Amino acid sequence: MLPDPPSFDPQAPAVTRRWSDPVSEVMYNSAAPSERGMHENVVLIRVRDLINQFHKNWLLSEDDTMTGHIVRADIAKKLNKLDKWLFPNIVGSRLSGEAVLEIAKLVDNATAVRRTWLEVMPGLDFRNEELNRGRNWSALLRPEALKLLTDAINREKAKG
Repeated sequence: MLPDPPSFDPQAPAVTRRWSDPVSEVMYNSAAPSERGMHENVVLIRVRDLINQFHKNWLLSEDDTMTGHIVRADIAKKLNKLDKWLFPNIVGSRLSGEAVLEIAKLVDNATAVRRTWLEVMPGLDFRNEELNRGRNWSALLRPEALKLLTDAINREKAKG
């Protein structure tokens, strides 16, 4: 059972889900319609640039004992603000599952700071978990995908 999605701003209009079952919604949203492609590319490019900049500044601030904590706190605020902007886009189905996973990969690639960043980005963390569960359900619901998954597991076990 997934935890409830994080709530950011009680005054913000609530975005309604199409289904009450998040797994169904994840599977529905996993591919972007062609008209969303351009919007998603712009969002991904901008988010990639921001995250790369934040990662560089975060690592540089770790060496600075005097003001490093201030820089990291400022980056954490900006990441939280980015998450508040992304989360309605994600839940409101304006970004596809692939776009969300791309953003999550950008955060994952910043391995030195990944856990800290996901603590200040609860929307991305929630949606990433929701997508992972949706993919698992999708594999279970399609027999050919389940066979591929079983074969891959057996190959890994054979390797030792």
